[in-house]
Amino acid sequence: MLTVAEHVPHRLRPPLRDAWNRLRHGPEAPRYAERLWVRPGEVEERVSTSRRLWTGRVVAGDWDLERAPLDTMPKVQACIERWELGRDWEATGVYATMQRLIEERGRPKDGCADLGDVVRRYERLDAIFERVRSEGRLRTRAELGDGFRELGGVLINVDRHGRPVAGGGGWHRLAMARILALPVMPAQVGLVHRDALPGWRERFTRSAAPS
Repeated sequence: MLTVAEHVPHRLRPPLRDAWNRLRHGPEAPRYAERLWVRPGEVEERVSTSRRLWTGRVVAGDWDLERAPLDTMPKVQACIERWELGRDWEATGVYATMQRLIEERGRPKDGCADLGDVVRRYERLDAIFERVRSEGRLRTRAELGDGFRELGGVLINVDRHGRPVAGGGGWHRLAMARILALPVMPAQVGLVHRDALPGWRERFTRSAAPS
């Protein structure tokens, strides 16, 4: 799925993808890192073929059929054990997994270089969870003062039927939104199936979300 746009500087990718999408697919085309409004309860599955780099790409074919239940994702499983079942993070196995990945990679993983970093990372996630519980919502990237459009948000793909399918980013925040039964959350657009283009965006606007 590598494209020419992925060989150009980061600052040029949004306008290039936006222009290319509009040229090929018209006004219904998604934009690079466009913000969607998604009902977390509808996101029950994930696809393996998805990367932030492909945000806003329109792709045909059967990529959206290669999916698995969301709760089989290890990060999501750990979140359920922590925030629903009340287990310590260490008991979920995430500390050991992160340490192993750091050692295998020989470089930091998710910004963590050692066990101390890992512990602090999950303490921050606990704090974010409590904030989301208190506020009853996930903040947008703009509210956090971080990123371009919704870049860095929960990555959500749109399948051939116009339904949301989880991608390769924001697993912990997605788990928070589902565990807390939030009615709606902001998300970064991932891949959009070509068959979903007619009218796909209306389903993911704020006005279409429950109040």
